[in-house]
Amino acid sequence: MINKQDSDRIEKAAYNLYKAFLQGKRIPNISKLYPDISLDEAYEIQKRYLDKRLRSDSIFGFKAGLCKEESQKKLSCSEPLSGILYASGNFDGPDIPLSFSGKMVIETEIALVPGSDISRELESEEELKDIIDRVAPVIEFPDRNFEDTENFTAADMAASSVIAYGSHSGTPVALKDIDINGIEVVLYKNGEKITSGNGINTWKNDQWKCALWLINSVIKRGYTVKKGSFLFTGAISDVTPASKGSFRADYGSFGVIDFKMI
Repeated sequence: MINKQDSDRIEKAAYNLYKAFLQGKRIPNISKLYPDISLDEAYEIQKRYLDKRLRSDSIFGFKAGLCKEESQKKLSCSEPLSGILYASGNFDGPDIPLSFSGKMVIETEIALVPGSDISRELESEEELKDIIDRVAPVIEFPDRNFEDTENFTAADMAASSVIAYGSHSGTPVALKDIDINGIEVVLYKNGEKITSGNGINTWKNDQWKCALWLINSVIKRGYTVKKGSFLFTGAISDVTPASKGSFRADYGSFGVIDFKMI
C-alpha cells in the first residue's frame, strides 16, 4: 500500500518525466531526485507517466528490456524490465529519424503477436504458445536520453518505460513455421557486417520464458495485452549506436528488414 507521502513523490516524478517529454528535453534521472526509490515505485511512476502520455498516443505493444544477465548485473537486477511501445513510434516506412539526444541505439529483436486478448496472468509457456499465432522480425530504437547518461539505474529505466522510442517491423509469419529460439540475424551497415545474434540471446536463453515473463509483468500492472499487440523480447545481438546510413537486418528465412537512419 502506497502512503500519501510516497504517492506525492511518485506523482511529482511522473510529472517531471511528462514535462520533459512535452518540452523535448532529456529524461530526468528519477534516482537523482529520490536516491532511495524502489523498483516497485519506479513502475508506479511509469504507470502514472504513461497515463499522461497516452492521452495523445496509444499502445502498439509491450517490451522487455535488460534481458541479458550481464546487463542485469550492471544495474543490480535479477530479472528484465518491462514497458510499453508507443504507437507513434511504430515507423511504417524505412526512413528512421535519429533522435536529438545522440544516444539512440539499434536492437535486432523478435516480436510475438497474440491472436486473442490476454487479460490475466498465464500459468505456463504451453498456455502462451496456444495464444501466439504470429511472430515477426523487428528493429527497436531505444533512446538512452537521460540527463545523466553514465549513471542511470534500473529504477530510471523502469520509470521511463525502458527508454522506449521507436521501432520498425518486418512481415509477421505464422508461428508454426518458425522456431523462434533458432532464429539467426546479421546486421549490416552500408553493406558491412557489424553484429549478429540468435533467438536464445534473451531472458533465460528462451524466447518463450521471456515472453511469458513480459506478459505477466504488464498484466500485474493493470494492462490488457490486446490481440495483435507486438511483444518485444529484447535484443538478440549486440546493441549498436544509431548513426546515419543504410542498414539491413538479415534474419534468413524469417525475413529481411532494410532501413535507413536519417
